[in-house]
Amino acid sequence: MADAASETLTYAVRLAVIAKRSGQLALMVAGLTAFPALVALACGETDPAWRYAVVTIALALGGAWLARRPAPGSIQVNEALVISALAFVLTPLAMTYPLMAAGIGFTDALFECISGITTTGLSVLGSIDDGDTGLSVCAGIFGFKAGQTLPLYGGMNEFLSAVVAARMLQPHLPLRELIAIVSCIEATVPFRGAGPDGRGTMDVLADRVRAVSRSSGVPFDEAGIVRVVTDAVVLANRDVASFSEPDPSTFLSTTWLLIEESNAPLAAVGIYSIQDYRGALLRMEKFLGTLNPDHIFHRYRDTPNAAEFSALRAAARRNLGFAGDYLGAKLLGIGLVEALALMTGGDGPVSMFLGDIRSRHGKPDRVEDFLPLASGIEHQNSPLLAVLEGGRAKKSSNDLTDSPLTGFVYRCLGHDGIARAVQQAKKMFAGKLAPGDFLKGLDRQMVRVVTKACAQIALSRKEALLALEAAGGHPKKLK
Repeated sequence: MADAASETLTYAVRLAVIAKRSGQLALMVAGLTAFPALVALACGETDPAWRYAVVTIALALGGAWLARRPAPGSIQVNEALVISALAFVLTPLAMTYPLMAAGIGFTDALFECISGITTTGLSVLGSIDDGDTGLSVCAGIFGFKAGQTLPLYGGMNEFLSAVVAARMLQPHLPLRELIAIVSCIEATVPFRGAGPDGRGTMDVLADRVRAVSRSSGVPFDEAGIVRVVTDAVVLANRDVASFSEPDPSTFLSTTWLLIEESNAPLAAVGIYSIQDYRGALLRMEKFLGTLNPDHIFHRYRDTPNAAEFSALRAAARRNLGFAGDYLGAKLLGIGLVEALALMTGGDGPVSMFLGDIRSRHGKPDRVEDFLPLASGIEHQNSPLLAVLEGGRAKKSSNDLTDSPLTGFVYRCLGHDGIARAVQQAKKMFAGKLAPGDFLKGLDRQMVRVVTKACAQIALSRKEALLALEAAGGHPKKLK
């Protein structure tokens, strides 16, 4: 299958397809650009409004002309790559003109637009005006300097939230309260450990509060600084409180919301593909695997006390370990289905192989309806099996809360067998192991049972799946 995918890159790019699809994309961008134009107009910002209007009209006219051009309905992989590249180049160029209304040059405006489109960071524009107290406080508390590129995963979102809060609250609150509020927001930048000098995150925050206090002329005694940082610690720990959930299935439900929010294809229930779903699971497993449980919760002085802090860290370690085991089992389950799909025609919707999640006409047929009860081998993680078969604590709109296929695979292979097999599945995902070779490394009877069950759901692949099942999951035996 990889060879077939690579072969499509050698086909000639059809300019008519590029033009038509780019036109459709331009129309979409025009619609999105119309909104800030209207907002600017409503706020009396005539220069930005005019600039956004010019870009909107130009995109709409050009997009409409291109979108009406005749072109084949299908799109090749290489054409999709060209259109994506054009989007990342032309969209920032179009948005540069409105951004120049902020008084910055073309180069700086283009850089900001590229940063926004590619989500690689956003620089603090120019110098910080002496009269912009809110921005000065935010920069000082966050440790940022004028002209610095804000790290996407190192506090950019929190910093921008703090700037908005400070500027909105500045007319109504004394500067002392603004410093406290911004400090609380800074403390919510997640997953930070001690710095190279060994000093903790909250100790660094306390030093920044002292420095901002001196530079802004707002006196803070030591007790006041301790109170500000203590409040910030309490808020920061509440922000990540789900990591201390006593019930791992509740923590998994929170994790699942992040998977759905950060993977747009999963919103198309019944349409998202096996590889879309697997990719979402793989990214979340990798993300959770990078987290250090000792860097999730914070402590300053005696808040929280030693016993509470130790319990928080232990709960985070337990939940991260449980989530890793759960996602690993899910990856193996969907990896088995992906291998069957690739060997019988290629990737397809999850619902095509496993059945619909729900139906207006009653309970739909699902793959688990055709699986036998599996007694399997003794398991070392009964709570994990309970969640796989009983479901996560909260319902999901885009996926089943339980995982009957994965539960069946878990019963067949056991905990250690799952751990070994998922490493082979990841090699297949990376293109380092053929789907057939991956299947050959699994329990043959289990593969045959799952293949036969999928054949009852994937009717368009039924003949190929049954042929694979008859060969015992051995691809070289297929004719």
